[in-house]
Amino acid sequence: MENNYVIEKRPTRLELEVDDLIKNDTSIDYVAFEDILKGDAVTSKGEKGDSTKPGHRGNIIGLAKENVLTGFPGKAVPGGKIEVSTWDFIKGDKIFLNGTMLSTTQPTSGDFSQCLGLMVGPKIMDIAIKNAVRL
Repeated sequence: MENNYVIEKRPTRLELEVDDLIKNDTSIDYVAFEDILKGDAVTSKGEKGDSTKPGHRGNIIGLAKENVLTGFPGKAVPGGKIEVSTWDFIKGDKIFLNGTMLSTTQPTSGDFSQCLGLMVGPKIMDIAIKNAVRL
């Protein structure tokens, strides 16, 4: 006798909350501690993400939705797609935070390595922030 059971993985509460944020084009508010450019990785304290700084490990909240000057409010996109006209990556590239820059090269020095997403076009990233890995 053959069993044809289908086991479905039920999403966790966090996965449901993140999915809801993405579907509703929700962003996370922050106040810029320094000038932030559209597409920069942003920390929960409004700093430009930097993989050489231990305090930034695990604190990247998303990518900046627009340019923001020091002291002004901004919005970070935690997931979904973002388009930045100055980017010139290759579709399929994994993007890492390498120092304060977005790079296809995973850092080998500094404090941590963190994949931020996958390029779906030269100027469009599908943001999928992974856990930071301490170096």
